[in-house]
Formats: sequence, C-alpha cells, structure tokens
Amino acid sequence: IARNYAEALRRRGDAALERRAWDLAAADFARASELDPERSTYALLAALVPYRRGRWKDAEAALASVIERFPGEAEA
Repeated sequence: IARNYAEALRRRGDAALERRAWDLAAADFARASELDPERSTYALLAALVPYRRGRWKDAEAALASVIERFPGEAEA
C-alpha cells in the first residue's frame, strides 16, 4: 500500500511541478521518498524542485544527498 501511495504522490508532485506549485511538488516528492525509501526516483524528483526554481546551491546540496543515499546509482 505504501508503494502505491508513494507512486500516487509522485504523479501529484509531477502535476504540481508542471503548474510551478513548488512547495506542493517538493512535499509530495519528499513524502513519497519517505514511504518508499529504497527508490531513488522520488529523492531525485525532490532535488529537481530547487533546480527548476533556479536555486542552484539548494539543488546541488539535494543532489549530493541523493548520491550519498544511492551511491550505486550514480553515473559518471
């Protein structure tokens, strides 16, 4: 059930991202990541929000955190 809910939050977060509802998108992606912590997709989407907002330092820190959590998925 948690994975299904996480995926529903991802879809809602995607829609919020398209509408530029940054805070809602970030909250949905973060919650999805909490519900399904083994899946890097949600954490990457959460890191995308500050990038799309032009908050480069925040995006860099968020991406570094994702790489730290999922080192096996980082590509050069």
